[in-house]
Amino acid sequence: MNRIAAWLLIAANLLFLFGTLHWLPDTVAVHFDGQGRPDNWMTRDTHALFMTALLVFLPGTFLVIPALVTRLPARWINVPHHSYWTAPERRPALQRLLTDWCAQMATLMGLFMLIIQVLTLIANRSVPVRLDTTAVLASMALFLVLTLALVVRLFRQLRPTR
Repeated sequence: MNRIAAWLLIAANLLFLFGTLHWLPDTVAVHFDGQGRPDNWMTRDTHALFMTALLVFLPGTFLVIPALVTRLPARWINVPHHSYWTAPERRPALQRLLTDWCAQMATLMGLFMLIIQVLTLIANRSVPVRLDTTAVLASMALFLVLTLALVVRLFRQLRPTR
């Protein structure tokens, strides 16, 4: 289920991007200073291409990583309690654990990226163009707190169960 949610969020991000592209100006503000003023711009087409790559690559990477666990030699897998988790009898459990964790990270990243897209759209539709830095900082803080919680939970799950 976690992987499905992550893929659905990738699709939702792409649908949002292409569904709202016509609402953006020909030149899109894509970077903002600390006060929310634009300081870097892209053409709408370049923005669409860049965002498509970003929206697929970042969360998509988390969805591909777990498949490597079964294909890589144990010496290339870096996890706490390495010898315990890379033992042949525990590799499937490690893959399941990492698959779930990576799907949760991809989902979290997809949600964060959707929020950033909405805020960027709103900023570019404002006159003058201005990003709501409070909303961005709150979104980033929540993303970082939830990421930290997922990392702590992963490390706890990676304790040997002897």
